[in-house]
Amino acid sequence: MAERGLKDEVDVDLGASLCTGNCADGPIVVVDGKIYKHVDPLVMRDILEATFPQKG
Repeated sequence: MAERGLKDEVDVDLGASLCTGNCADGPIVVVDGKIYKHVDPLVMRDILEATFPQKG
């Protein structure tokens, strides 16, 4: 978040679960109720960039 100028702008809560009913589609990430399937590091970066656009 600091790289995007958002260090003091957002709160991020992380949690974990063994299964969300979509185990075959994992890893699963849920952001604001939206489910993302087959998440790898590059997909996670895309999710974060879309959710938290760069400030300024």
